[in-house]
Amino acid sequence: LLTVATSIFNIFRGTPLQDKFGNLVNKVLSETNSGFGFRLPNEELIQMGAGLAIAGTEWISTLLDAIADKKSLRIYYESSFSKKTSWRHVSPYLLKQYNGSWYFIGYHHESPHASKTLLYSLTNIKDVQNSAEPYIIDPQFNPQRYFKYSIGIWHSYIDEPIEVVMEFSGNPELLTQTPLHQTQQLQDGNDTNPMRVKIKVYQSEELVSLLLSYGEKLKVISPAPLVEQMKEKTATLFKYYHE
Repeated sequence: LLTVATSIFNIFRGTPLQDKFGNLVNKVLSETNSGFGFRLPNEELIQMGAGLAIAGTEWISTLLDAIADKKSLRIYYESSFSKKTSWRHVSPYLLKQYNGSWYFIGYHHESPHASKTLLYSLTNIKDVQNSAEPYIIDPQFNPQRYFKYSIGIWHSYIDEPIEVVMEFSGNPELLTQTPLHQTQQLQDGNDTNPMRVKIKVYQSEELVSLLLSYGEKLKVISPAPLVEQMKEKTATLFKYYHE
């Protein structure tokens, strides 16, 4: 377990957490090797997806402290959509890493929307300050359910997830061993009919990218808007290679 733990710690490589806790980890390993009658292997046994020194990772430690201590923060944040920057009071709930980037989910105190628990990219945070605002707990937030219908980090606050029906003509073990999504349902195919696949997810660019990654092995049957979107994407790709 300690071998696994030290490998997982590589996820934080390049972030201030490595500087903050690196010496502690080394001390624990040193005392473990000398005091328990066994030694951890020196060679690398497990490789984890290591983090990169990207913008925003300097806020990880501050956010973790706020989550653990249930304290609200005042953040100076640039909106990904409007590109406008403003101060916001937030109560952070959860940190999440995806595809090498860091995000946190938190309650936006001043949000005009009915759903005030939002996803924030750490790369868009420009400054963080302590706040005197009370920490607010959203009774509707559940970390297990929040990403239930997500591909990656996309979460929809107003749209319902869609049921995507597909035909898969590749090796069935590819989807049985590595499902497209946690909601995946499979219907066995045969020599004449390909395997039928169903997932229930939010409509997003991440979904389209995932489906395109399977190339000619995967054909979307429904819903119609997603089928049209896949046609447009594949037509654009065809044009790139036939100009």
